[in-house]
Amino acid sequence: MSTEHEGEDDFGELQSDREADVEVENNVAHLAGSLRKARCESGAEILAGAVLKHSLTPEQKRALRGAKSIAVVVEVPGPAWAEPIATAIRHFRSWGVVDARTGAERLKDRPDRGNDEISRALSTGESCVGISPAPLQQLPTSLIGAADLWVKVTPDDLAISDTILAVTGRRPRNLPPGAVLGLDPTDIVAAIRVGDTSARAVERLRAAAEARTVVDREVADAPPFASLHGYGAAKAWGENLIADLAAWRQGKVEFGSISTRAVLASEPGLGKSTYVRSLAKAAGVPLFATSVGAWFSSTDGHLNSVIQRVDQVFNAARAVTPAMIFLDEIDALPNRANLGSRNRDYWLPLLTHVFLALDSAVSGANAKTIVIGATNHAEHLDAALTRPGRLDKILKIGHPDGAAREGILRAHLHGDLAGENIAPAAEMAVGMTGADLAEAVKHARRLARVAGRSLATADLIEAVAPADMRSPEERRVVAVHEAGHVIGRLTLGFVVSSVSIVERADAGGMTMGSGPSAVAGRRAIEDYIVVQLCGRAAEQTVLGPATTGAGGGPGSDLATAAAWAASIHASYGLADSLVWRAPPPDAARIATIDPALRALVDADLKRLLARAMDLVQARRPAVEAVAERLLRDRHLSGDEIQRVVAEAEGAATSTLSYADGGRQ
Repeated sequence: MSTEHEGEDDFGELQSDREADVEVENNVAHLAGSLRKARCESGAEILAGAVLKHSLTPEQKRALRGAKSIAVVVEVPGPAWAEPIATAIRHFRSWGVVDARTGAERLKDRPDRGNDEISRALSTGESCVGISPAPLQQLPTSLIGAADLWVKVTPDDLAISDTILAVTGRRPRNLPPGAVLGLDPTDIVAAIRVGDTSARAVERLRAAAEARTVVDREVADAPPFASLHGYGAAKAWGENLIADLAAWRQGKVEFGSISTRAVLASEPGLGKSTYVRSLAKAAGVPLFATSVGAWFSSTDGHLNSVIQRVDQVFNAARAVTPAMIFLDEIDALPNRANLGSRNRDYWLPLLTHVFLALDSAVSGANAKTIVIGATNHAEHLDAALTRPGRLDKILKIGHPDGAAREGILRAHLHGDLAGENIAPAAEMAVGMTGADLAEAVKHARRLARVAGRSLATADLIEAVAPADMRSPEERRVVAVHEAGHVIGRLTLGFVVSSVSIVERADAGGMTMGSGPSAVAGRRAIEDYIVVQLCGRAAEQTVLGPATTGAGGGPGSDLATAAAWAASIHASYGLADSLVWRAPPPDAARIATIDPALRALVDADLKRLLARAMDLVQARRPAVEAVAERLLRDRHLSGDEIQRVVAEAEGAATSTLSYADGGRQ
């Protein structure tokens, strides 16, 4: 049961400043009295007056009342606070201009609008005030430049306590810290009612805050962080964060010395969301999950509404720090370098506001928020988003290797097949993501259930590598194609860890291994292009005409080879021209629209295909031997590949051909 008591009008000011506060206190008391008598909905004025009063320093209050002419900028927590604070600040003095902007009017709420009015008022001795959640992006530049005071409004606990006192006649004793962070004035006013008790007002504020909270409720069901597999450097970063938070709670380290900002970058389905939820669970912090898409889907899409939604997430996390914010799909925020003039006026204020929200969340003595972003395209992120002090650590997550795949399968098996060897299933699952493996376990259970028996390893193998429904000819083409990649890698010094002809949704087969190093020269890049073309070369050398196997989507052999070739000319300066034209991911796109670059890339690819043809012809017995084993076993590990090649070298007789003498 909550208790309450009669409260004094204790605004917490120093006695030396009491005289400066008399006018504001009288205004609050007058508004409270009017509210009780008229039972009208003017609680917003009481709230705004109390919030503004507690946001001002004694020096700022004296300046507001004493200066003959003054220019003031007021930064409010969100768009909904602009008008109430504008009303409250009118009680301090007479103003020539009171300009409240929220960003809702895209053509008006801009720095180049209203400057004449501000200049005219100030030059004639009048005072001006601008109120906005993003002053630099929305208020006139003349006011920003001439500002004598910059006031940052924050609805602190004492202001809320004063508001409850003024409306209900009693000061609450059970107001939780940060009770209204993330709430709009209308939410707060609706919770504090004339004739009600202060305890009920607090209960309503709690309910309103909970309704606005975006805590991710899937954290409780997330797997233990220690059980995660295949995350590489991201796993190590998370382990360090968990350990550092434990040390901080024991008073051994400062929070500011902990690495709390990162971006998870990977292809879809590699477990970024699972990672974050497991990390929040292990770290013992609430998780606030959001995304750019959620900002728009939960609002009307107007700039002020989207900004308000951003603030709700960050304010809610700030109220319960330490907390974790998960910004999913952050590449949906456009890169300012690529913004066109058509949408620039909309996106620039929003981007700037997101950057400022990040800064306030992760910097300063009281900032104890962990922020993790996630993207499928790290190369598309704005440089300001990943600069030092913001999301400055990019953690790349690759496809899980054999050991990681086995660990992921074990995690989803929940103890089933504990005494069985599931390594063959994990090996056959090459190319599968964590999400794919989770679905495979479900499918394996379904197979066992339909058969009316317990789960068996064979069910798991069937789930990750179902029966091949392709024709013998199609399987043979795939086997030869992948064998060409394998021998190309071995010949040119690239690691080959495994090869498979198990059909996946986006590939008929897959060869896994290393790529060029980060400091590769032109020869090394061209060698890698040759590897990409060895699949097509093997088809032509062993079977006759090439098939569609090397082409298709953006991840196909030809797409990869063309991208690397274009990058030699347009990104890396490794050809005749030193002009940088685009980052590697965009170089191939430029080649499709630039005839000169396209001709250079085409010439390179034809020359390197000839190299690939020579390579495959020189080691054709090895190519055919690997292909034969793939047709039999469907998957080969790196060690198995080495044994097959060693046995085959020197054999000159081919056993691999179509019955009709070749594919037409």
